Amino acid sequence: VGDFEIDDEGRLRPRADGQPVAFGFSYRGADFIARILSGPEPQVSLSAELGKLPFSAEVGGRRRLARQIVEATERLPHGRIRLSGEQDMHLTAGVPAPVPLTPVRVMAALTALLLEAVSAPPAPAADD
Repeated sequence: VGDFEIDDEGRLRPRADGQPVAFGFSYRGADFIARILSGPEPQVSLSAELGKLPFSAEVGGRRRLARQIVEATERLPHGRIRLSGEQDMHLTAGVPAPVPLTPVRVMAALTALLLEAVSAPPAPAADD
């Protein structure tokens, strides 16, 4: 998980060197990175490489669905899925760190971000 401590009241204390506390996990075949960022406005963040946007020639329906999912995340309050120039899909999400910063509250915040991202309603289908 990284260098951190839990104080007598069960609160997380970030690394002394200012580096974020980070850990990874897999969900639905994607590898996620969770971070607790310190600073004037501490944040809990989540990121993942979700894979390539399917090529039209391979699976047109899956490509359309993937594009609808990317567009639907524009309506999410805390996260986005972006496409790189190479058509890689990347999720980023974040919320202010919960106060007090405890392991349970961090996991609850990360779970809420994850559920928000995977339950994004599809964007309305564009007329073809």
